[in-house]
Amino acid sequence: MNQVAIRSAYIQPSLADKYLLVPDTHDAEPRWWKIVLMDHVRESLLDCFLNDLGNGLKRADY
Repeated sequence: MNQVAIRSAYIQPSLADKYLLVPDTHDAEPRWWKIVLMDHVRESLLDCFLNDLGNGLKRADY
């Protein structure tokens, strides 16, 4: 199992919901989202996540 943590500023809520990302807290606004990769996760699903993440980053206002 592998985990990757990404600051919440870079994750749109719809993306977190779509890919079942895990927040660092359930009591307040999350500061981090974790994506957990297990053996049964298909590489194509990870590719879709990365593509969606990249598309969201291009549209984000910084």
